[in-house]
Amino acid sequence: MLQIIVILCDLRANYRISCAVHTYECVFEEMQQKQSTLGRSSYRQESQASFHSSSSTSQWDDAIKETFLQNMFRPHEGLLGELSHNCFFSSIVCPDHIGADRVMESYEGNIMVECLLGLSEYGDRMLTENAINLIFRQTSQYVRFCHDLSQVSILVYSDSIDVFNATNEAIRSFSGIQKRLNTDERDAYSVASELLMKMQGFLQISDTQSNASVTMNQKIMMDLHFEVVLVNILRLPLKRLSSNNEESNGFEVMPDVAVNIPRRILFQDTFGEFSLI
Repeated sequence: MLQIIVILCDLRANYRISCAVHTYECVFEEMQQKQSTLGRSSYRQESQASFHSSSSTSQWDDAIKETFLQNMFRPHEGLLGELSHNCFFSSIVCPDHIGADRVMESYEGNIMVECLLGLSEYGDRMLTENAINLIFRQTSQYVRFCHDLSQVSILVYSDSIDVFNATNEAIRSFSGIQKRLNTDERDAYSVASELLMKMQGFLQISDTQSNASVTMNQKIMMDLHFEVVLVNILRLPLKRLSSNNEESNGFEVMPDVAVNIPRRILFQDTFGEFSLI
């Protein structure tokens, strides 16, 4: 029974994220239409007016950030209000008379919470644990929604889609050559280095790639867990020869010499990728 409730809670969470993404698309579409109507330069001046008026300080405080966001999204209050109502003040997977889908300031007397609390009276440890977990989930719906939404990446521009596809392709390629790297196949090192060099191109500021684009590319790669690929490379064993030199006044510890030169170079390229990501 509790497993079914967990499934319903997952469906509710997915519905809320879908509503949020749909609202974002509507807001973005309205912004694009306004930009086309006013012209690119006029729209930028209007949408960034509060930013320029507040950018004299090196760091925004919370009040300035809140004012900036309010000014930016005030024309879309209707859509945002509808999103809030659909997500937190209306029924999604639960009947109206139970009201389990509504976010409340206090859940005292809530039917679902009362029922879950009643399950803890049977003395079954597993049943009590699952019931308590569901109570926490029920009473922290808004916090969970904010957390889930923070994990969502929406690709708007074609460049972001290119980075997304390239990162997925690189992850698949590295998975394919990992065994070849483990067995020390020489051509696998050149393939891996070429892939790293390609991905580094998305992480470097240039005439055609702004700092904002690089930041977005970094976020896309981290969301796809590209760093796991880099960690797997660095887990490869690297044999070394001890090069400690003894001096008259004691011992001086010198860096050991790596025997496998291609693997050492691959490690250097990987550390370079880490410094950018």
